[in-house]
Parts: sequence; C-alpha cells; structure tokens
Amino acid sequence: MKRFTKALAALMLTAAVICSAGCKKEPINGGNNGNDTTDTLFYTIGVAAVPSNGGSVSGGGEYKPGQSCTVTASAADGYSFSDWTEHGSQVSTDATLLPLTAATTWWRTSLLITAAKELKPILSSGIVTGRGTFQEGQSCTVTATANYYYLFENWTEDDHIVSTDANFTFTVTCSRSLVANFTYNGAPEGAINGKFSINANGDMVYFSQGNLQYNAGINTWRFAENQFDYVGNANNHISPTYNGWIDLFGWGTSGFHDGEDPNNTNYQPWASSFTAAEEPYSLYNLWGYGPSTNMLSPDLTGNSAAYDWGVYNAISNGGDQAGLWRTLTKEEWVYVVNTRSTASGIRYAKACVDNVNGVILLPDDWDNGYYNLNNTNNGETYYGINTITLSQWSMLEYYGAVFLPAAGFRYATTTSCVDSYGIYWSASHDSSDSAYSLFFEDSFVVNPQYHIENRRGGGRSVRLVCSVQ
Repeated sequence: MKRFTKALAALMLTAAVICSAGCKKEPINGGNNGNDTTDTLFYTIGVAAVPSNGGSVSGGGEYKPGQSCTVTASAADGYSFSDWTEHGSQVSTDATLLPLTAATTWWRTSLLITAAKELKPILSSGIVTGRGTFQEGQSCTVTATANYYYLFENWTEDDHIVSTDANFTFTVTCSRSLVANFTYNGAPEGAINGKFSINANGDMVYFSQGNLQYNAGINTWRFAENQFDYVGNANNHISPTYNGWIDLFGWGTSGFHDGEDPNNTNYQPWASSFTAAEEPYSLYNLWGYGPSTNMLSPDLTGNSAAYDWGVYNAISNGGDQAGLWRTLTKEEWVYVVNTRSTASGIRYAKACVDNVNGVILLPDDWDNGYYNLNNTNNGETYYGINTITLSQWSMLEYYGAVFLPAAGFRYATTTSCVDSYGIYWSASHDSSDSAYSLFFEDSFVVNPQYHIENRRGGGRSVRLVCSVQ
C-alpha cells in the first residue's frame, strides 16, 4: 500500500506598484472621525521559517518608513538556528535581529530563518525560485524543482490551481502569493526509500526500516525504530508472557498454524523449543518449525505463505495491515548480494554504523558521489573498514542505503554473538532440519545461502521487504 502526502513550499511575490501605492488612511492628530485622515506610506517586513517545521519567527508586519522593528527566530526541537537570509544572502547569524529599518526605497520581502537539524539532514519536498520585487507589467517566471522522492504537482493561489507547469510565467499586475505543491513519490510507511532488484525480470522491493520485533505482552509486531537497532541479550526472556520486545525468531513463527500439518508444532513467535520430534514426524519437520517438507509448499511461499511473518501479521508501524510485507527467498537474497547490476557497481559493504557492526546494502541507483565506501562487495573484510557516524548514516539512509546489524543468534533461551554475527532468515527451506539464511561475520564471507547448522528452531533476525508498485 503506497501512501501519499502533499508537501508545500511557499513563494511570495511582491509587485513594486504596491510599494509606490502602499498607502492607507490614518486619523489626523489622533482624531477618530473617518473623514480626518491622511495617506501614509508603509512597508511590509515578511518573515518565514525554512523548513516550516524548523522553528517559528516573529516580528513581521507593516511599518512606516524609518520605523525600527525586531524580528526573532526560535528553533523547534531537533533544530538549531542557522542564520537570517535576504534574497539568498546572509544578513545575520543572531536569532534576534535588530534594529531593522523599513526601507525607504526598497521593500524587504524575504527574510528567512534557515535551520540545521542536529541528527538528520533537512529533507524538504522541493525548492522554489523566482520571487522578488517587480514593476507592474513585467514578466515573471517562477520555478519549482522537486527534491529526491518528490514530484511537482501544481502551483496554487488561495487554494486554486493556477498552473501545472513547473516553470510558470505570468505578467505582474498585483501582489501574488503562490504555493508550489509536491507529491511524495517514495516508499510506503515503514520502508527505506531505496529500490533493490531481486531477479533478472527487474522486480524490485523496498526493505523495512528496521528488523522485525514482537512483544507477546501486548501481542504487537513492529519494525525497529532505526536500522541499526537490535534487542540483543534480552531475547533470552522469550516466552508467551514476556512483556518486552524480541527480534530473534525461529523459522516460520508468524503465529499461523496449518491444521493439516501435524508436524508444525512450534509456530508461535515465542517458540524456543529444541526438542526433536519423533518418527515419523522427524522425517518431515525435525524441530516442528515452519511448513513440513511433505507439504505442497515447504517454503514460506505459495500455499504456505501465511507462515511468513509479514504476510500473516499487521506490522504496527508498517501499514498496520496483514499482507503488505514478506521475507526474501534464498534466490532473491543471492541476487541482491551477489548478482544484481547497480549504477555504482556496489551491492554491499561491511561497516560500523553508530558503533554497531553490520552490512550495508546499496540500492540499484546508488551514486558514489553520495558517500565513498571502502572495500565494497568484499565479504572477507572487517566491519571497521567503514566507520560511519550517525549524521553520516542519516544521509546514506536518505538515499536508500539499508543496514543489517549483526544482531547475533539465539539457541533455545541463550543469545550469543551479538554485534558479531548477522543471520537473517530467508523464506526457503533446506531440509526437515534447516532453512536458508543470509550470514555474515567480521572478516568472513557474506553468504546469502547459508544453511549449515542453520536449524529451523534457532533464533535469527528477520528483515522484511515489500514490492515496489
């Protein structure tokens, strides 16, 4: 399910005819008789915050020539004040700007506050150019340029569409306030905005914003808030009553149980049993996890797709609807890691992101100019070959980079190798004993079809995907 939002970027245009005729009636000598008035020239000081949610500004309004005014900028949470600009040029770096004298020959119309977010880059929908002061009868062209993941929609004035051309030209006859509207054209809720091809047919997917997590106490599924987040040793508390989050699951433990498959005994997300089934059940499903090998669909696909966590469950911060997500098959993991062609020639790199070890996957359209990664497509290198700060990672993520943290693994109720091993389930079975996964560790290969000792009952990470529509 793709969700769309509309983002706005305001463009103020002020005609010089307003400046020359910018008069209003004021009482003479403090009188209140409506006829005892005189024409008074006034000017407008316009102020705005960029981005609009970066803070608030005050002090704008109408002023007489030579009158002093003070404009003040207050940054919102997560932002810090940067500077005041006028017509693109810096005026001051003080949040409180004074005195500001209303011009007698020129009209100040575009004082802006710009803000720099402390942890993540400012991601606006687009930019607009062409504003300024014009003589009546002049031609004016305003231009709207959409940023990454946005499309220009139209220009509106007073909520009425005036043009669908990104380059809008008109003759100035009065003051105008135009708004450029942009439509979000990126990933759906809960997804990272990078597109990855998964086969030679060109089918593409988005990865989820973080590893899958589950809380039995509130019966809720969610994605981790950040890509580098993992639960770690708290997975040791796995149980049907544990009121905390876990993120290492046995294979096919979505909560779905096929009544026609008596061998599937461990299907709940809190399943941790490592008791082998007795014959004849052990011939088809040794540990009781996922669909048995004698079923029509022994993988988490087709008739057995409901065993897949993303197919069967609603992910609270991923659209909150069942059927939106799924797990990659072994063949798809192989294609993503080893086979696909990308614009940059890079498919993956080991890294340490905000002090968390793991593997970065880069989208098909990645541009090497975004960030320079070392020793790419080399599984045998070490995590520290690319040490990336939180602010640097925010920029990589903005351009679609995916990070798989080395979240460790769980055997029964014991979690091991946290921040060392990364093991991510695929939807493909190997035998009645095991299933395939993506495996990586420090200074060792990145193996997208790992199955040796990869028993179905072991707790592994799950990173879901959804199709690009």
